[in-house]
Amino acid sequence: MKRIGIVIAAMAALVVGAAPLAAQAAAAKLPPITQKQRDQGKAEAPAAVAAAKLTCNVQDAYFIQESADPKTKVKSKLFEVACAEGPGYVVQAVADNSSASAYDCLAQEETAARTPGSLTCRLDANADAKAGYAKMLTAMGHPCTATGARVMGATATGDQFYEVACGAGEGFVIQTSPGKAPEASPCIQFLGGGASECTLTTKASIMSGLGEMATKAGKPCTVSDGRLVGSGSGSTFYEVACGADSGFMIQAKADKTLDTIDCSKAQPIGGGCTLTVVNETAEAGTYTKLAQAAAYPCEVSKYRYLGKETKTNSEIVELACNNRPDGAIALFPIGDGKAQVFDCIQGGSLGVACQLTQPTAVYAKYTDKLVAQGKNQCKVSGAKYLASTTNGSDFIETACSDGLPGFVISVDHSTGAVKELLTCGQAQRSGAACTLPTNIAKN
Repeated sequence: MKRIGIVIAAMAALVVGAAPLAAQAAAAKLPPITQKQRDQGKAEAPAAVAAAKLTCNVQDAYFIQESADPKTKVKSKLFEVACAEGPGYVVQAVADNSSASAYDCLAQEETAARTPGSLTCRLDANADAKAGYAKMLTAMGHPCTATGARVMGATATGDQFYEVACGAGEGFVIQTSPGKAPEASPCIQFLGGGASECTLTTKASIMSGLGEMATKAGKPCTVSDGRLVGSGSGSTFYEVACGADSGFMIQAKADKTLDTIDCSKAQPIGGGCTLTVVNETAEAGTYTKLAQAAAYPCEVSKYRYLGKETKTNSEIVELACNNRPDGAIALFPIGDGKAQVFDCIQGGSLGVACQLTQPTAVYAKYTDKLVAQGKNQCKVSGAKYLASTTNGSDFIETACSDGLPGFVISVDHSTGAVKELLTCGQAQRSGAACTLPTNIAKN
């Protein structure tokens, strides 16, 4: 499960309000931009943009003015540029383009609102500064009609942060860094206060947006709390709490469709629900009946949903029982089909492990299997799933309590019946090497 976007630690170092270009180049009323200014801008601005390490394919530009530092006498030129990728900038570069600084139009706009007469962007493409960030978000896969935008601040290393509100409870924080592609993270990731929290997209509007998503997914909810869980396999997952009602997760897929997942079945997704207390007994009666129908007499006390097994279209569920110490991993068909139950050792063949019970409770079962094969001297003190074959065999390594070499038991994947008994040396030649401590170097 991948955590989305921006490193929050970097945002903790924000200097609120990125420094805009000083107002020395501004005038109360500026004359119209001349064709000469445009021609010079289009010819010279791309080099200044490159010196500033901006991600900007110059779409339009004009030369503003040239000036000299009163102390150093170093000359610099000032340009405004409109970028195909999104926001525009005012770029100040020394005459030889050995260094340059960029000031985004949004920052200039905010400064002008506080200090009348400050320099602002004038190109038509930069007239609506927030639209440039909406364009940037859309290019990153987050379609946005911007209803607001603000400069959040910058770090000492040159990272710039912006908030963009997109309406319907959706907003993003954009990070731009010199010479790097921009990143975007949803505002829901930054709930909790501090410089990194969104203010144009409030928590109330975020919760309202999650409520709309829940309704569209077919599970209306009066959202009392919510959080971003993470993303993976082309989907983004959110958890919603619904007050006194049961919460759930919303899966937002890449194709814009929405699904919901009950918290009782959400453990594999980012560690499961944290806003809702998960009832581990709600379906205990159902699972008890399914387990008994599969010839596994278990009065289910707890269960843990582990996901879906696509080959048999089944739910993978760990079971703990009131009436027996050993737990199990069960495959319960979603539609028609026969359930299968695996002990906590053989369950490794499904790529999962028991957490509700200890595997030691299964060791006696493997001792009995060895006795049935004439190996009466080995009391199993350790067992581990090793590998499976294409012909339906699972290899289980066992260790003996007396420290003597253990055995590898080949069992039928479906029934658990013993098919073959191997020494560790024989198993290694079959590609299933022993790894339990008392079996190493005893092959």
